[in-house]
Amino acid sequence: MTRNENAVFMDAMHYLDVFNDPPANDDPQATSWWEKAADALNAFSNAHEQHPLAVEIGVALYSYIEVKAKAKGGGACGT
Repeated sequence: MTRNENAVFMDAMHYLDVFNDPPANDDPQATSWWEKAADALNAFSNAHEQHPLAVEIGVALYSYIEVKAKAKGGGACGT
């Protein structure tokens, strides 16, 4: 594994640690929470200069937390 790939995985774990518990989509704070998650994901990708691994992992992480939010109920995402 390259140093860049290692950094991507470490930052991905941090992102998931911070955004692992999304609110239900009908929660009044959902829109604000999703805006923060999207901003942090953009910062994650930019920090790695849009490295292909960072982009792919970022999409997967965002999709994963979306599934978790939907499981809590409340319809569509806050975004």
